[in-house]
Amino acid sequence: MDILWLKRNIKASWRHRGSLFAFFARLLFLYSHRLPKLVRRSEWVIAFHYPDPIGGLRLLLRTNKGADGFIHGEVFEHNYYHFVLPCAPKTILDLGANIGMTAIYFHRSFPNAELACVEPMPANLRILRKNLQLNTVKATIISGAVHPADGRLLMEVAGKDYGHRVVKHSETVGEQYIEVPAVSIPTLLGILRWDRIGLLKIDIEGHRS
Repeated sequence: MDILWLKRNIKASWRHRGSLFAFFARLLFLYSHRLPKLVRRSEWVIAFHYPDPIGGLRLLLRTNKGADGFIHGEVFEHNYYHFVLPCAPKTILDLGANIGMTAIYFHRSFPNAELACVEPMPANLRILRKNLQLNTVKATIISGAVHPADGRLLMEVAGKDYGHRVVKHSETVGEQYIEVPAVSIPTLLGILRWDRIGLLKIDIEGHRS
């Protein structure tokens, strides 16, 4: 075990703990792959506390080969989405919302904005809905993948819970793939009844038009 990595995890877990119980829960979550199979858990609800405007959070995270932990670290530990805007956006569209961590971050940063999340993967959608509920975040959730035209898309399912990609029906795909709705930006704006997007987040690197 990397001692430096262990110290870093202990320090971050203590600094951003929601409670003493949450501190130990987070450590167990991070090292769940080392626990005996009989006591392993696939999902954890963990409380965190961050400086304002984020404050207290409760997040449902999966022990999915570190995928959820990695995204959590990007959003809340390293503040990848912290930036200053000349004015607060009135609408926020999160394309590739995954399990909702960026949506929650934006909601806490811009609490008066209307928020919409677009996510194609059923497993992610389930956790997304739960995380928004746990943190009292009101958002419109649209099941599908953004695309230039409306219709249906074939998606290859990645080995982790991110990095899934849209493929053409003529392409050779892996063993696991699903068909999902394709939704264009004009259609999204019509569904949401927005005349413009104030802040657009795009995390759909697996898309091939």
